[in-house]
Amino acid sequence: MLSPFAQHHRGILFALLGYTSFAFADANSKWLLSQGFENIQLIVTQNGLASLLLIALSPFLGGWKGIGVKAELPFHLIRVIVNFVFMLLIVHAFQILSLASIYTMIFAKPFFAVLLAMLFYGERVSLKRWAAIILGFAGVLVILRPGFGAMDINLLIPLACAFLIAVMFVVCRSLKESSPFVMSLYPIAGACLLSLPLMAGHYVEPDLTAWLHLALGAVLMSSGVTFISLAFRAADASVVSPFLYTEMIWAIMFGYLIFGDSVDLWMIAGTAIIVASGVYIMRLKEQPS
Repeated sequence: MLSPFAQHHRGILFALLGYTSFAFADANSKWLLSQGFENIQLIVTQNGLASLLLIALSPFLGGWKGIGVKAELPFHLIRVIVNFVFMLLIVHAFQILSLASIYTMIFAKPFFAVLLAMLFYGERVSLKRWAAIILGFAGVLVILRPGFGAMDINLLIPLACAFLIAVMFVVCRSLKESSPFVMSLYPIAGACLLSLPLMAGHYVEPDLTAWLHLALGAVLMSSGVTFISLAFRAADASVVSPFLYTEMIWAIMFGYLIFGDSVDLWMIAGTAIIVASGVYIMRLKEQPS
């Protein structure tokens, strides 16, 4: 049996693999969209392929346990709808924003998660955590720069995505019977099915290159879900969660090498504030204020 120290190392390794997979999947999706691929068709195809791969991996993710538990179906439905809206917003963000800009806003997720947990689960938030939340949103304002004539309203799209991710994360707490596979399958397969009617009349037969990228994206999405699930099983959330921010390294690298993106000092400063606040809020043990 592994010691807690060794377990934490396993969790860190899985977290790095998972978040790296998601970063590569996002860059892959952005590249497909930059080549003129239809956004709705991307959602349908990639989520459909990812669902099939998740089914193949289901024995390693707890199997079909909890798939039809009636008490949990409303929470699955919420996550399906939220993920559908998230997918529509994120693919649009990929078309108009740099990966670094998108990730910077999405890094606000921990702050939304704490506020939602307080609202729906009655969690008490300590003064230290409130301070971290306020500081994190101050970092968001540094990037948005409202009132300085340089505010990019499009940055509100990934900020909304951060809120939607937080909703899905918080709702998971009500899924006591569902396996990691079932929790992953519902929103991914649901986004595929809800997007399917929107693709009518907009389907374009992918060429071989596009099919290869779609398959790669599905593998990366499934790998990300699998590795992150394993990471949270192997180690505490306070150990695993901060590795989310390694995605920014990939975002800057992909943005510069593939998409010709750049970052300014405001974004660097705001990102530093958000990351520092997010790491602190995830590692801080909750105490009554």
